[in-house]
Amino acid sequence: MVGCGGWSFRNTLYAGPQTQLKQDNILDPKKDMARVRAMFVLPSISGKGVGSLILKTSEQDAKKFGFNRGTLGATQSGLEFYKAKGWIVMKEETATLPDGIKIEVTQMEKGL
Repeated sequence: MVGCGGWSFRNTLYAGPQTQLKQDNILDPKKDMARVRAMFVLPSISGKGVGSLILKTSEQDAKKFGFNRGTLGATQSGLEFYKAKGWIVMKEETATLPDGIKIEVTQMEKGL
């Protein structure tokens, strides 16, 4: 596998220990934004179009299901990629991973 990712009807923007106890409601495309989640590309093939294909397909599919906006949580390694694809920075926060490591996550949005 060289890359993965997609979009979701799940309310959670990104996973982590703080989300395990929350109820993960199903989104309503009439009022909610689609969640682009779990985008990863093998570093050795970065820049070859795999991430672009996954993101474009996710955006198109979410739109087919009636969503007109999307949101995602970008890590620092993907931030410039998403900006180049038209995603707008909304806010930054710190997420704590299950092993206690903290990472910066930038919440972004885009019209689909």
